This record gives sequence, structure tokens and C-alpha cells, in this order.
Amino acid sequence: MNELRGKLIIALVAVLLPLASASEGSERSKRLYTKGLVEFHAGRLEEALRLFDEAVRADPRDAFARYYRAVTRNRAGDRQGAIDDLRKALELNPKLFDAALDLGVVLVEEGHYGEALTPLGTARNASELEAQALLYLGIALLRLDRASEARSYFWAALEKDPALEAVARYHLGVLDYQQGRWRRAKQEFLRVKELKPGSPVAEQAEQFLARLRRMERERWSAFGSFGFQYDSNVILAPASDFGASFAKSDVGVTQQADGRATLQLGGSYGIARTRTAQLAAGYEFYQSLHLELRQFDLQDHRAQISFSDRRAWGEWGAIGRYDYYLLDTDDFLREGSLLPFARVDEGTLGWTEISFQLRRRDFLKPEFHIRDATNYIPGVVQAFFLEGNRGRYLTFSYFFEVEDTAPGRASRAFAYTGNQIGAGMRWGFPWAVETQLDYAFRHKEYEPEPSENRKDREHRIILLARRKLTEHIVFTVGYFGQWNFTNSVQLIGLRQEKLFEYERHIGSITIEARY
Repeated sequence: MNELRGKLIIALVAVLLPLASASEGSERSKRLYTKGLVEFHAGRLEEALRLFDEAVRADPRDAFARYYRAVTRNRAGDRQGAIDDLRKALELNPKLFDAALDLGVVLVEEGHYGEALTPLGTARNASELEAQALLYLGIALLRLDRASEARSYFWAALEKDPALEAVARYHLGVLDYQQGRWRRAKQEFLRVKELKPGSPVAEQAEQFLARLRRMERERWSAFGSFGFQYDSNVILAPASDFGASFAKSDVGVTQQADGRATLQLGGSYGIARTRTAQLAAGYEFYQSLHLELRQFDLQDHRAQISFSDRRAWGEWGAIGRYDYYLLDTDDFLREGSLLPFARVDEGTLGWTEISFQLRRRDFLKPEFHIRDATNYIPGVVQAFFLEGNRGRYLTFSYFFEVEDTAPGRASRAFAYTGNQIGAGMRWGFPWAVETQLDYAFRHKEYEPEPSENRKDREHRIILLARRKLTEHIVFTVGYFGQWNFTNSVQLIGLRQEKLFEYERHIGSITIEARY
């Protein structure tokens, strides 16, 4: 771009030199800027500028003196001075189309895209300047996000002057890149390199080609993790000794604590992408293997599709998932969920996220059919950055939940409404250790008649510490704690027991590779 502008200015000065005799300025002004042009072409900008200053003082209404000084000021880096002179030159001589073109070019380069449209439109009246005016009109419209108009101007400039083809095709490639037309953008940038090998515009095209190659690699991602967990309450047995003994005998196990290995594999592919939005699909596999309680081994196959769109105000999108679970080797559960969300960025303060989760569960084992349900969870999360660091922040959240089961007394006993409040913190420590601490309190009220006014109060704590071992490998240590209290009492023999009151502690270590 700078190379083109430099050649343009030199060409314009050369064209205008013979026009000096036609200037309306005084003879003294003409003599001064004629000498100034000689100094300008010799590269002595300081002396040229001194002579142009004198020419303007000799005749402030000489449009050519103003124009030549503007060109020199622009070459010397005084953009605002150049803009002021070019505007004055056009005011003195509205048909000085070269000044109109130069003004439009400088305004574009200074980021005043809307202001550049008028002088560039004026410059189109000169046939020898029309192609260059069209090109810069396209650039201004591109910056103003008026893509379709910009595209038409680039094509018009290319057809008017083949010498501008490389620059016009470069900007056509930028348009295609922004609109997610990767193949067309690649073709345009490759054509630029063929037309102008080794030029600045070819170097800029190569930068975009490098981005496209990187994006092509990044369309695919894969990960795998292996971990070990110790679970103090695999079967969620009640906290009381009698209740725990009853639960153990009911499910046919001799203990409720066990260790397990976990394996997770997955990958995703970017289906489509634009400057702000992306659509991706993926698959994940999960398997847990218990040391002793093998009948509780769980396998999950998950298909996922996600869409997100980044805007100036934040991000919005949705995630859709389908999970198929096996318990041991038996079909156990299928589950579909949809999670639309919107996140609003709040600058250095933090961000707010609003979401709504819709989930449908269908149990495949006959004895669990009474637990089939549709679940609704709208919620909001507010984050506050700590010390202005986006990697350190506090979160506060609220979620409302409805579990809607099938009709019938047995099923409705598991229907409830819930309210959850939570708080969390993300913090980085020395040695590149990142930590996460989350606490949530959840209150659930079940259907009054089938559950006899059952109410549960649940506390959850999650603590994670992660450290990157290499660019692709992360080591994580975690803890999950869960305490559930209830007012629901069941009669077991001659004893009243709170079978839904339990606690659980899980410790884990995981190593993950992600590419």
C-alpha cells in the first residue's frame, strides 16, 4: 500500500509540473513552487517545503502551491498538515482532481473512511485517476463493513487499470477471508504473489496465506486423557450406618468406596468459519473402570455440535449434545441436550453470561424408566476480573431448575424444582499452576403429594489445580465433595431412615494431551 501511494504521488507531481504555467497564482508564487518541485524530485524535502511555504505566503489563494506543499508534507510524515492543505486546495480549485484523489488516499490511511468517500468520488471525474479512485473507494467501503459495495469497486478498478490488479485482488482476498470464503481467498492471495512476487503487497498476501494454512490445521483438534479417581461413595449410599447397610444389600455390593481408572478420547472438526462465527462438530468417548465394583463401570459416546459468534459486545451461540451410556456392558441411558448462551463483555470489569439448558433423559434399563425426565435450567453467571487480570476472576451464579417426569405416582416422586446459587474463583500461582475453586448450594423441592413434601439441600465443592507440562500436555489434580441433606424419611422395618441423605468425596489425578 505504501509503495503504491509513493508511486502515485511521484506520478501526480510529474503530471502537474507542466500545469504550473496555468496556475492562477502570482508570478512569484509560480517561481517559488517551480523551484520547490526541483528540490522535491531531488529528494531535498526540507528545502522543497521551505520554498512551498514561501509560495503559499506569496499567494495564499494559489491552489497549486497548496497542493505541492501538501504532497511534500505527506512525504515528510506531516499527515494532518497535508490534509489541511489538500482541503484548502480543493476549496480554491474544485476541479483539481489530483488533490481530491490525494486527500481521499490520506484520509483512508489515517482511518477517516467515511470522510474519504466524497473526495474520492470527486477524483473519479478525471479519467486518468478513476481507477485509483475506485480502488481507494473500495478500501474505504471495506473498512466501513460495506462489503458488497467494496467488492464491486475493486472489480471496477481492476478492469479499468490492469496495473492495479495485484492490489485489487489482495483486497478481494481480504473480503473473502472476512466472509469465510477460504478457498476463494486463497486463490486471490496466490494470484497476488504471481503478479507481484517479492513486493510489499505480496508479503501481506503471504501473511494471510499463513493464517489460512494455520486455520486449516486448527480445524481439526484431538485430545485424550487418562486418570485415576478414588470415590468414597460409588453407589450414593446414605450417611447413616443402617441406611448404608440397607443400600449396600439392596444393590448387591459389599462396599461403597472404590477406585477407578478413567479414559477419555475425542476430537472436533471446524465445519465452517467466518471472521466472527464458527460451526464445529465433534465426538467424545469416555470409559470408567472400577477396581472392584465392575458393575458400575460407565461408558459414554457423545456427539456434539456447537456454534458461536463473536461480536463487539461479546459472544452468543449454542451447544447441542447427544450421549449414549452403557452401564457395565448393558444399554443404560440416552440423553440429548441443547444449551444456547450469550456472553456480554464488560471491559476490565468482567463479563455476564446468560444460558438456558434443555435436557432430555431416557433410561434404557426397564427398572429406571420412572426416572425418564425433561430438565430445564435457565441461569446467569457474573464474573469480575481481579487486579485487571483476565486469568484471575471471581464468579457468582444463579440457576433455576425444573425436572419434569412422566405422569404417574412413581415417576412424579422424582419431579422437582430447584434453585442453585454458586461462587467460584480462578487464580494463577507460581510455576504456572492454575487453580479453580467452585462452591454451589442447591435447594430442591419435590412434588408435594408423591414425595410427601420432600426437600433436599445439597452442597458441592470442586477444587482443581492444573499445570502445563508441555505445550500440549496438562497435569490436573482435583477434588469433588458433595453433601446432600433431606427431610424425607422412609420406614425400613421398624426404623425411620433418611435414605436420600448422603455425602461423597472424590479425589482425582489426570494427565491430558490436546492437539
